Amino acid sequence: MSRRPENNARAGGFSLIEVILAMAIVSILLVGMGAALTLSAGAADLGKEGNARSVTGGRAIELVRSELTTATGLIERKPASLIFTVPDRDGDAEEEKIGYTWSGVSGDPVMRSFNGATPRVFVDSAANIEFSHLVQLAPKAETRTLQVLANYNANASGRASTVDVSTDAIMAQLWTAPVSVVSVQINEVSVALLRKRNGTVRVRLFLAGPGGPTSGTLAGAGEISVRPNTFATVAFGTIAVSPPVDLSGGASIWVVVDALSSTQPVVAIPVETNQPGQPSSGFLATSLDAGANWTFAVHSDTSLQLRGNVTRRLPGARVTE
Repeated sequence: MSRRPENNARAGGFSLIEVILAMAIVSILLVGMGAALTLSAGAADLGKEGNARSVTGGRAIELVRSELTTATGLIERKPASLIFTVPDRDGDAEEEKIGYTWSGVSGDPVMRSFNGATPRVFVDSAANIEFSHLVQLAPKAETRTLQVLANYNANASGRASTVDVSTDAIMAQLWTAPVSVVSVQINEVSVALLRKRNGTVRVRLFLAGPGGPTSGTLAGAGEISVRPNTFATVAFGTIAVSPPVDLSGGASIWVVVDALSSTQPVVAIPVETNQPGQPSSGFLATSLDAGANWTFAVHSDTSLQLRGNVTRRLPGARVTE
């Protein structure tokens, strides 16, 4: 009797028990891998948090400064806010505006804005940051020498009167440097004079103070000699200011004119009253008691010329640390 060949199950696969054991082992391995992945993700989050902390500290300053190195202008610089422009970044041929703001409250975030869009969190929490100490404006500038800073001839208007000048009778003109310039340096002052007697005219420059024209710091001075053959008609007398006077844009100075050693008028100076003119300040002051008391006249000007060096900002002023 022939026997049928025995079907050997082991030769073609696994038994049910082996499959169950394998699945159990795989499950254990998957649980272990999941735990490992969880730990790795936690470590990555800690790493990100560490980066955030570094941004909160020195890294934040470095990032802001890196943007400032390409800045073209400073719009606002306050302890808790900084707004500046940078070259075109989006191809529209216009400068971009970047802003950083902080509420000033410890623990609040520092926000960053781009071209006025809704600000986004730049630093999650800031304990103390002061942008005004971070940067200073370092404009690209050019200096031009021996420029006419102010030039006004009151006598040419046909509305001029005159003011007598002596040791007691003093005339002062306020002049303000344009805010559009970085600085000016006054090297020469010319004042229109009409001789009344021989003597010496003194021209002094005082930085504008809280009181009268002579209450501020004396910044420079010079003298003009008046003799029989000089100033028979109105003409400009000029002094070289020594030392030269430096003013920042928007700063003001008084040009004060009196006479030495004569209580009688030495010269008369043309003055246009109650008319807007140059210098742009349009502010004249006179004293009859050697500067103890002053009378001020708005929109009144004397014939005055100031010359010197002027430093102007050029396009592309940048902000640096």
